[in-house]
Amino acid sequence: MDRAKTTRCSYAQIEPRLRLTVYTTLDESIGMTAQWLAAQIMLAASAGALLVAARGKLPDALTYALGPSMMFIGLYLGYMGSQRFFGLAPRIKGWLLVLTGWVLAMNWFTLVTPSFHARLWVFGSLMIVLFAVHAALLLKQRPATFATRLTGGTLAVSALIQMVRLALSITTLDDSNMLNATALNVVYVVAFVFMIVLMNVGILLLVTDRLQIELKHLATHDPLTNALTRRQLNTACAAELARCKRKQQSLALLMLDLDHFKTVNDTYGHQAGDRVLIRLVSVVQTVVREVDLVARYGGEEFIVLLSDTSLTQAHVVAERIRQDFAQSGVAPACTVSIGLTDRQHEDDTIDTLIARADAALYRAKTAGRNRVESG
Repeated sequence: MDRAKTTRCSYAQIEPRLRLTVYTTLDESIGMTAQWLAAQIMLAASAGALLVAARGKLPDALTYALGPSMMFIGLYLGYMGSQRFFGLAPRIKGWLLVLTGWVLAMNWFTLVTPSFHARLWVFGSLMIVLFAVHAALLLKQRPATFATRLTGGTLAVSALIQMVRLALSITTLDDSNMLNATALNVVYVVAFVFMIVLMNVGILLLVTDRLQIELKHLATHDPLTNALTRRQLNTACAAELARCKRKQQSLALLMLDLDHFKTVNDTYGHQAGDRVLIRLVSVVQTVVREVDLVARYGGEEFIVLLSDTSLTQAHVVAERIRQDFAQSGVAPACTVSIGLTDRQHEDDTIDTLIARADAALYRAKTAGRNRVESG
Protein backbone atom coordinates (compact mmCIF):
# COMPACT_ATOMS: atom_id res chain seq x y z
CA MET A 1 0.00 0.00 0.00
CA ASP A 2 1.39 3.38 -1.03
CA ARG A 3 1.72 5.89 1.78
CA ALA A 4 2.20 9.64 1.65
CA LYS A 5 5.21 10.77 3.63
CA THR A 6 4.34 13.20 6.37
CA THR A 7 6.70 16.15 6.73
CA ARG A 8 6.82 19.02 9.14
CA CYS A 9 7.05 22.58 7.84
CA SER A 10 8.47 25.45 9.81
CA TYR A 11 6.60 28.74 10.13
CA ALA A 12 9.13 30.30 7.74
CA GLN A 13 8.12 27.74 5.12
CA ILE A 14 4.39 28.11 5.68
CA GLU A 15 4.16 31.92 5.91
CA PRO A 16 5.08 32.66 2.25
CA ARG A 17 2.52 30.07 1.12
CA LEU A 18 -0.17 31.69 3.24
CA ARG A 19 0.74 35.12 1.87
CA LEU A 20 0.52 33.77 -1.69
CA THR A 21 -2.83 32.15 -0.86
CA VAL A 22 -4.23 35.47 0.39
CA TYR A 23 -3.09 37.33 -2.73
CA THR A 24 -4.44 34.58 -5.00
CA THR A 25 -7.78 34.61 -3.18
CA LEU A 26 -8.12 38.37 -3.53
CA ASP A 27 -7.13 38.30 -7.19
CA GLU A 28 -9.20 35.31 -8.35
CA SER A 29 -12.15 34.94 -5.97
CA ILE A 30 -12.78 38.59 -5.18
CA GLY A 31 -11.05 40.20 -8.14
CA MET A 32 -10.29 43.29 -6.05
CA THR A 33 -13.71 44.49 -7.28
CA ALA A 34 -14.67 46.25 -4.09
CA GLN A 35 -11.44 48.19 -3.59
CA TRP A 36 -11.34 49.37 -7.20
CA LEU A 37 -15.02 50.15 -7.05
CA ALA A 38 -14.71 52.22 -3.87
CA ALA A 39 -12.00 54.38 -5.46
CA GLN A 40 -14.07 54.87 -8.61
CA ILE A 41 -17.14 55.88 -6.65
CA MET A 42 -15.27 58.43 -4.59
CA LEU A 43 -13.54 59.86 -7.68
CA ALA A 44 -16.63 60.09 -9.83
CA ALA A 45 -18.89 61.40 -7.07
CA SER A 46 -16.34 63.95 -5.88
CA ALA A 47 -15.70 65.22 -9.41
CA GLY A 48 -19.43 65.50 -9.94
CA ALA A 49 -19.90 67.44 -6.72
CA LEU A 50 -17.15 69.90 -7.69
CA LEU A 51 -18.77 70.52 -11.06
CA VAL A 52 -22.16 71.08 -9.43
CA ALA A 53 -20.62 73.54 -6.98
CA ALA A 54 -19.01 75.46 -9.87
CA ARG A 55 -22.33 76.58 -11.34
CA GLY A 56 -22.22 80.18 -12.45
CA LYS A 57 -18.46 79.98 -13.01
CA LEU A 58 -18.48 77.30 -15.72
CA PRO A 59 -20.89 76.82 -18.66
CA ASP A 60 -24.31 75.49 -17.65
CA ALA A 61 -24.03 72.57 -20.08
CA LEU A 62 -20.96 71.42 -18.13
CA THR A 63 -22.19 71.91 -14.59
CA TYR A 64 -25.85 70.88 -15.05
CA ALA A 65 -25.22 67.81 -17.22
CA LEU A 66 -21.66 66.60 -16.76
CA GLY A 67 -21.54 67.10 -12.98
CA PRO A 68 -24.65 65.01 -12.20
CA SER A 69 -23.52 62.53 -14.87
CA MET A 70 -20.31 61.95 -12.95
CA MET A 71 -22.37 61.24 -9.83
CA PHE A 72 -24.55 58.86 -11.81
CA ILE A 73 -21.50 57.02 -13.20
CA GLY A 74 -19.99 56.69 -9.73
CA LEU A 75 -23.21 55.26 -8.29
CA TYR A 76 -23.71 52.94 -11.26
CA LEU A 77 -20.16 51.63 -10.88
CA GLY A 78 -21.12 50.77 -7.33
CA TYR A 79 -24.16 48.84 -8.54
CA MET A 80 -22.19 47.13 -11.30
CA GLY A 81 -19.44 46.18 -8.86
CA SER A 82 -21.99 44.61 -6.49
CA GLN A 83 -23.45 42.61 -9.37
CA ARG A 84 -20.02 41.29 -10.28
CA PHE A 85 -19.23 40.62 -6.63
CA PHE A 86 -22.29 38.36 -6.29
CA GLY A 87 -21.70 36.64 -9.64
CA LEU A 88 -24.29 38.50 -11.73
CA ALA A 89 -23.73 39.84 -15.23
CA PRO A 90 -24.25 43.65 -15.39
CA ARG A 91 -26.59 44.96 -18.12
CA ILE A 92 -24.32 47.78 -19.21
CA LYS A 93 -25.99 48.56 -22.57
CA GLY A 94 -29.38 49.23 -20.99
CA TRP A 95 -27.92 51.59 -18.41
CA LEU A 96 -25.91 53.40 -21.10
CA LEU A 97 -29.18 54.08 -22.94
CA VAL A 98 -30.68 55.37 -19.69
CA LEU A 99 -27.68 57.63 -19.13
CA THR A 100 -27.87 58.99 -22.70
CA GLY A 101 -31.55 59.83 -22.36
CA TRP A 102 -30.93 61.34 -18.95
CA VAL A 103 -28.14 63.61 -20.21
CA LEU A 104 -30.31 64.77 -23.12
CA ALA A 105 -33.16 65.57 -20.72
CA MET A 106 -30.85 67.47 -18.37
CA ASN A 107 -29.48 69.55 -21.26
CA TRP A 108 -32.97 70.19 -22.60
CA PHE A 109 -34.15 71.59 -19.27
CA THR A 110 -30.91 73.58 -19.01
CA LEU A 111 -30.46 75.10 -22.48
CA VAL A 112 -33.77 74.80 -24.35
CA THR A 113 -36.43 75.06 -21.66
CA PRO A 114 -34.63 76.07 -18.45
CA SER A 115 -36.37 74.63 -15.41
CA PHE A 116 -34.77 73.83 -12.07
CA HIS A 117 -37.73 71.72 -10.93
CA ALA A 118 -37.69 69.65 -14.13
CA ARG A 119 -33.95 69.02 -13.77
CA LEU A 120 -34.47 68.13 -10.12
CA TRP A 121 -37.11 65.55 -11.00
CA VAL A 122 -35.05 64.06 -13.83
CA PHE A 123 -32.00 63.86 -11.58
CA GLY A 124 -33.85 62.66 -8.48
CA SER A 125 -35.88 60.01 -10.30
CA LEU A 126 -32.80 58.33 -11.68
CA MET A 127 -31.05 58.47 -8.32
CA ILE A 128 -34.07 56.81 -6.69
CA VAL A 129 -33.97 54.00 -9.26
CA LEU A 130 -30.22 53.47 -8.82
CA PHE A 131 -30.41 53.50 -5.03
CA ALA A 132 -33.44 51.19 -5.00
CA VAL A 133 -32.12 48.50 -7.38
CA HIS A 134 -28.76 48.47 -5.64
CA ALA A 135 -30.39 48.23 -2.20
CA ALA A 136 -32.65 45.40 -3.40
CA LEU A 137 -29.66 43.48 -4.76
CA LEU A 138 -27.83 43.67 -1.43
CA LEU A 139 -30.77 43.10 0.91
CA LYS A 140 -31.93 39.95 -0.90
CA GLN A 141 -28.57 38.20 -0.46
CA ARG A 142 -28.66 35.14 1.78
CA PRO A 143 -27.40 34.61 4.33
CA ALA A 144 -27.81 38.24 5.31
CA THR A 145 -24.74 39.78 6.95
CA PHE A 146 -24.01 43.04 8.72
CA ALA A 147 -22.20 44.23 5.57
CA THR A 148 -25.15 43.58 3.24
CA ARG A 149 -27.62 45.09 5.73
CA LEU A 150 -25.45 48.18 6.29
CA THR A 151 -24.82 48.86 2.61
CA GLY A 152 -28.32 47.94 1.47
CA GLY A 153 -29.93 49.90 4.30
CA THR A 154 -27.82 52.98 3.50
CA LEU A 155 -28.90 52.86 -0.14
CA ALA A 156 -32.55 52.32 0.82
CA VAL A 157 -32.49 55.34 3.14
CA SER A 158 -30.83 57.39 0.38
CA ALA A 159 -33.65 56.46 -2.00
CA LEU A 160 -36.18 57.49 0.65
CA ILE A 161 -34.44 60.85 1.15
CA GLN A 162 -34.57 61.46 -2.60
CA MET A 163 -38.28 60.68 -2.68
CA VAL A 164 -38.98 63.03 0.22
CA ARG A 165 -36.93 65.74 -1.46
CA LEU A 166 -38.87 65.41 -4.70
CA ALA A 167 -42.18 65.46 -2.86
CA LEU A 168 -41.25 68.58 -0.88
CA SER A 169 -39.79 70.33 -3.93
CA ILE A 170 -43.30 71.03 -5.17
CA THR A 171 -43.93 73.55 -2.38
CA THR A 172 -40.70 74.26 -0.51
CA LEU A 173 -37.93 74.71 -3.09
CA ASP A 174 -37.52 77.82 -5.19
CA ASP A 175 -36.62 77.76 -8.87
CA SER A 176 -32.94 78.62 -8.59
CA ASN A 177 -30.29 76.27 -7.28
CA MET A 178 -29.99 73.08 -5.26
CA LEU A 179 -27.13 74.66 -3.29
CA ASN A 180 -29.27 77.40 -1.77
CA ALA A 181 -28.75 77.46 1.98
CA THR A 182 -32.10 75.95 2.87
CA ALA A 183 -32.52 73.39 5.62
CA LEU A 184 -33.67 70.72 3.16
CA ASN A 185 -30.72 71.25 0.83
CA VAL A 186 -28.28 71.06 3.75
CA VAL A 187 -29.88 67.79 4.88
CA TYR A 188 -29.71 66.45 1.35
CA VAL A 189 -26.02 67.31 0.78
CA VAL A 190 -24.93 65.99 4.20
CA ALA A 191 -26.95 62.80 3.70
CA PHE A 192 -25.34 62.26 0.29
CA VAL A 193 -21.84 62.61 1.75
CA PHE A 194 -22.64 60.17 4.56
CA MET A 195 -24.12 57.77 2.00
CA ILE A 196 -20.85 57.71 0.05
CA VAL A 197 -18.84 57.09 3.23
CA LEU A 198 -21.13 54.35 4.57
CA MET A 199 -21.36 52.72 1.16
CA ASN A 200 -17.59 52.43 0.94
CA VAL A 201 -17.41 51.10 4.50
CA GLY A 202 -20.02 48.50 3.57
CA ILE A 203 -18.09 47.49 0.45
CA LEU A 204 -14.92 46.99 2.46
CA LEU A 205 -16.87 44.87 4.95
CA LEU A 206 -18.22 42.76 2.08
CA VAL A 207 -14.67 42.14 0.89
CA THR A 208 -13.56 41.26 4.42
CA ASP A 209 -16.42 38.79 4.84
CA ARG A 210 -15.63 37.16 1.50
CA LEU A 211 -11.95 36.92 2.34
CA GLN A 212 -12.71 35.30 5.72
CA ILE A 213 -14.95 32.73 4.03
CA GLU A 214 -12.30 31.98 1.40
CA LEU A 215 -9.52 31.63 3.96
CA LYS A 216 -11.67 29.40 6.17
CA HIS A 217 -12.41 27.19 3.19
CA LEU A 218 -8.74 27.04 2.23
CA ALA A 219 -7.82 26.10 5.80
CA THR A 220 -10.33 23.24 5.98
CA HIS A 221 -10.37 21.86 2.41
CA ASP A 222 -7.79 20.23 0.19
CA PRO A 223 -7.02 22.72 -2.63
CA LEU A 224 -6.85 20.00 -5.31
CA THR A 225 -9.86 17.78 -4.60
CA ASN A 226 -11.94 20.09 -2.37
CA ALA A 227 -12.24 17.28 0.16
CA LEU A 228 -11.75 18.07 3.84
CA THR A 229 -8.21 18.28 5.14
CA ARG A 230 -6.90 15.69 7.60
CA ARG A 231 -6.94 18.23 10.42
CA GLN A 232 -10.55 19.19 9.73
CA LEU A 233 -11.44 15.51 9.44
CA ASN A 234 -10.16 14.83 12.95
CA THR A 235 -12.22 17.69 14.35
CA ALA A 236 -15.38 16.76 12.45
CA CYS A 237 -15.05 13.03 13.16
CA ALA A 238 -14.61 13.60 16.90
CA ALA A 239 -17.77 15.71 16.98
CA GLU A 240 -19.74 13.19 14.89
CA LEU A 241 -18.56 10.25 16.98
CA ALA A 242 -19.61 12.03 20.17
CA ARG A 243 -23.02 12.75 18.65
CA CYS A 244 -23.54 9.13 17.60
CA LYS A 245 -22.55 7.88 21.06
CA ARG A 246 -24.95 10.31 22.68
CA LYS A 247 -27.85 9.29 20.44
CA GLN A 248 -26.85 5.62 20.31
CA GLN A 249 -26.57 5.69 16.52
CA SER A 250 -24.34 3.65 14.25
CA LEU A 251 -21.37 5.16 12.48
CA ALA A 252 -19.25 3.76 9.63
CA LEU A 253 -15.86 4.78 8.32
CA LEU A 254 -14.38 3.97 4.91
CA MET A 255 -10.69 4.23 4.02
CA LEU A 256 -9.98 4.40 0.29
CA ASP A 257 -6.62 3.98 -1.43
CA LEU A 258 -5.97 4.18 -5.17
CA ASP A 259 -4.37 1.07 -6.64
CA HIS A 260 -0.94 1.43 -8.29
CA PHE A 261 -1.21 5.20 -8.13
CA LYS A 262 2.56 5.64 -8.37
CA THR A 263 2.47 3.81 -11.69
CA VAL A 264 -0.17 6.24 -12.93
CA ASN A 265 2.03 9.20 -11.99
CA ASP A 266 5.16 7.65 -13.50
CA THR A 267 3.40 6.61 -16.73
CA TYR A 268 1.05 9.50 -17.43
CA GLY A 269 2.50 12.32 -15.34
CA HIS A 270 1.46 14.03 -12.12
CA GLN A 271 -1.22 16.14 -13.82
CA ALA A 272 -2.96 12.96 -14.94
CA GLY A 273 -2.59 11.68 -11.38
CA ASP A 274 -4.24 14.85 -10.09
CA ARG A 275 -7.17 14.25 -12.42
CA VAL A 276 -7.55 10.73 -11.04
CA LEU A 277 -7.67 12.10 -7.47
CA ILE A 278 -10.27 14.68 -8.46
CA ARG A 279 -12.32 12.02 -10.26
CA LEU A 280 -12.32 9.74 -7.22
CA VAL A 281 -13.60 12.48 -4.92
CA SER A 282 -16.24 13.42 -7.50
CA VAL A 283 -17.46 9.80 -7.64
CA VAL A 284 -17.51 9.54 -3.83
CA GLN A 285 -19.45 12.78 -3.43
CA THR A 286 -21.97 11.58 -6.01
CA VAL A 287 -22.59 8.37 -4.07
CA VAL A 288 -22.66 9.58 -0.45
CA ARG A 289 -25.13 11.95 1.19
CA GLU A 290 -24.56 15.63 1.89
CA VAL A 291 -24.30 14.92 5.63
CA ASP A 292 -21.44 12.45 5.10
CA LEU A 293 -17.83 13.64 5.32
CA VAL A 294 -15.19 13.13 2.63
CA ALA A 295 -11.57 13.92 3.49
CA ARG A 296 -8.15 13.52 1.97
CA TYR A 297 -6.15 11.57 4.54
CA GLY A 298 -2.82 11.70 2.76
CA GLY A 299 -1.48 11.31 -0.76
CA GLU A 300 -3.91 8.99 -2.56
CA GLU A 301 -5.76 7.94 0.61
CA PHE A 302 -9.21 9.23 1.49
CA ILE A 303 -11.61 8.71 4.36
CA VAL A 304 -15.40 8.77 4.19
CA LEU A 305 -17.43 9.07 7.40
CA LEU A 306 -21.01 7.80 7.13
CA SER A 307 -23.24 8.91 9.97
CA ASP A 308 -26.15 6.73 11.13
CA THR A 309 -24.97 3.93 8.85
CA SER A 310 -24.53 0.24 9.71
CA LEU A 311 -21.65 -1.94 8.53
CA THR A 312 -23.92 -3.67 5.99
CA GLN A 313 -25.14 -0.36 4.59
CA ALA A 314 -21.59 0.97 4.48
CA HIS A 315 -20.47 -2.09 2.50
CA VAL A 316 -23.14 -1.32 -0.12
CA VAL A 317 -21.93 2.28 -0.34
CA ALA A 318 -18.30 1.18 -0.64
CA GLU A 319 -19.08 -1.33 -3.40
CA ARG A 320 -20.95 1.32 -5.35
CA ILE A 321 -18.01 3.73 -5.04
CA ARG A 322 -15.58 1.02 -6.17
CA GLN A 323 -17.69 0.01 -9.16
CA ASP A 324 -18.58 3.55 -10.27
CA PHE A 325 -14.95 4.62 -10.12
CA ALA A 326 -13.67 1.58 -12.01
CA GLN A 327 -16.36 2.06 -14.68
CA SER A 328 -16.00 5.83 -15.03
CA GLY A 329 -14.37 5.33 -18.44
CA VAL A 330 -12.01 8.27 -18.08
CA ALA A 331 -8.31 7.83 -18.85
CA PRO A 332 -6.04 7.00 -17.20
CA ALA A 333 -7.89 3.95 -15.88
CA CYS A 334 -7.48 3.27 -12.18
CA THR A 335 -9.15 1.26 -9.44
CA VAL A 336 -9.61 1.77 -5.71
CA SER A 337 -9.39 -0.54 -2.71
CA ILE A 338 -11.58 0.15 0.30
CA GLY A 339 -11.42 -0.90 3.93
CA LEU A 340 -14.36 -0.17 6.20
CA THR A 341 -15.46 -0.51 9.78
CA ASP A 342 -18.19 0.77 12.09
CA ARG A 343 -18.55 1.88 15.68
CA GLN A 344 -18.35 -1.36 17.66
CA HIS A 345 -17.49 -0.32 21.22
CA GLU A 346 -18.55 2.48 23.51
CA ASP A 347 -14.94 3.52 23.98
CA ASP A 348 -14.23 3.69 20.24
CA THR A 349 -12.32 6.77 19.14
CA ILE A 350 -11.54 8.15 15.74
CA ASP A 351 -8.09 6.55 16.01
CA THR A 352 -9.49 3.07 16.69
CA LEU A 353 -11.93 3.40 13.81
CA ILE A 354 -9.17 4.45 11.42
CA ALA A 355 -6.91 1.65 12.67
CA ARG A 356 -9.56 -1.02 11.96
CA ALA A 357 -10.38 0.47 8.56
CA ASP A 358 -6.67 0.64 7.74
CA ALA A 359 -6.26 -3.04 8.62
CA ALA A 360 -9.22 -3.92 6.42
CA LEU A 361 -7.74 -1.86 3.60
CA TYR A 362 -4.45 -3.76 3.95
CA ARG A 363 -6.36 -7.03 3.52
CA ALA A 364 -8.05 -5.65 0.41
CA LYS A 365 -4.63 -4.76 -1.02
CA THR A 366 -3.07 -8.13 -0.26
CA ALA A 367 -6.12 -9.97 -1.62
CA GLY A 368 -5.60 -8.48 -5.08
CA ARG A 369 -6.78 -4.84 -4.87
CA ASN A 370 -9.97 -3.31 -6.40
CA ARG A 371 -12.09 -4.80 -3.65
CA VAL A 372 -13.84 -3.98 -0.37
CA GLU A 373 -12.97 -5.53 2.98
CA SER A 374 -14.51 -4.85 6.37
CA GLY A 375 -13.15 -5.11 9.87
